[in-house]
Amino acid sequence: MKEKEWVIYLGKAVESFVKDIKGTFPDETKEHVRNAVKEVMLAFKSLVDEGITRMEKKKEKKKTRRVKVS
Repeated sequence: MKEKEWVIYLGKAVESFVKDIKGTFPDETKEHVRNAVKEVMLAFKSLVDEGITRMEKKKEKKKTRRVKVS
C-alpha cells in the first residue's frame, strides 16, 4: 500500500524537529518531546490498525454467500 504524501511529510517534519532540539533544550524537555512523538506514532498506529480491521471485515463479507435452503 502506498503511503499518503502527508504521512511522509509529517514523518520528515518530526524527524527534523527532533534533530533540531538536540543540544538546544534541557533533558527534561527532550524527554517530553520524545514522549509526545511516541504518542503521535501510537495514534497513527491505531488509525492504521483500524483501517486494516475494516479491510479485513470487507474481505470477509465478500466471501460470505447466502444459500437458499429448500
